[in-house]
Amino acid sequence: RPELARACRLSMAIGMLAMLLPL
Repeated sequence: RPELARACRLSMAIGMLAMLLPL
């Protein structure tokens, strides 16, 4: 399902941003 893949990719991008923010 495309919307599921999009949500997964979005959550991964948010996780990466959250990891990089404190640096």
